[in-house]
Amino acid sequence: MPEKALSYAAAAITAATLAGAAVGYLYLAHILRPAPAGVACPPGPPHDLRCVSYQIIVSPPFFVVAGALIGTWIAYALVRLYAARDQRNFSRLEGMVAAAILLLLTIWIIALHPGVEWNWNNGLGWDKVAIFFLVAALARLAIGVASIAGPPGGLILAFGLPAAFAGLGYAYITNFQQPPVGHSCPSQAPPSACVYQPLIGESGPWIVIGTLAGVWLAYAVATSRSGSSRVPVPLEFLVAVAALTVAIWWALVVGPNQAGQGYVDPFIVAVALAALLRLLIAGWTMRKETSRLVAS
Repeated sequence: MPEKALSYAAAAITAATLAGAAVGYLYLAHILRPAPAGVACPPGPPHDLRCVSYQIIVSPPFFVVAGALIGTWIAYALVRLYAARDQRNFSRLEGMVAAAILLLLTIWIIALHPGVEWNWNNGLGWDKVAIFFLVAALARLAIGVASIAGPPGGLILAFGLPAAFAGLGYAYITNFQQPPVGHSCPSQAPPSACVYQPLIGESGPWIVIGTLAGVWLAYAVATSRSGSSRVPVPLEFLVAVAALTVAIWWALVVGPNQAGQGYVDPFIVAVALAALLRLLIAGWTMRKETSRLVAS
């Protein structure tokens, strides 16, 4: 990389690091607005492990440092996207490390509940804490998808399609919420259905499923346009089947306990439509490749 380009890259990464730190602080202060430990922690010793962990997670230094690291990670990915267009944008090691960190953070955050009171300020809970890190992982995944089609069109595809599908999920659940709305679980529901699970009647699960579907379909379109797949087809198939099975199983098992049967069928239909769109793109790709082979 030329010296001038290197200096620009360093400046961009530094700016993204500072921006990420600012975003982390603003997210904590203006969106999460956590309750003080004296209110959130259950009665008992103030130095209980769960209470200490809660104080760490909702402290400004934690979100500032996390935001700065995320900003650095995303900026590094963007620099690689433009500086090395013909190379893989991410490695298996990076994916494994990122997945492990995200999984451990999610387990740590969920494990605190119900040891502390996560539901503060009109229902913001542990899932709103975990979503901060999930969005970062999805943004990094989208940049990897964009590297297949190439910038800047790849970036528009990789971020635009997930945003559109997330919007569709939010629009559906906002306009067609049914009683009882998922903001509170029925009294007869088992505790596990509401304590550790996202609520199927709220917007969160629909936005997440829409975003994941958008990233998956953006990857399908990018590979179809470029003519090369960065993920082996059997691996994509196995991951897709596993993810679809988990989503459908969650809706069938947990959904009725939370808000009756009314949300289960639409949720399964939404998941099935995403899979159907992926199959249609695969069919279009196979047809295009067949026509190219016949023409040659």
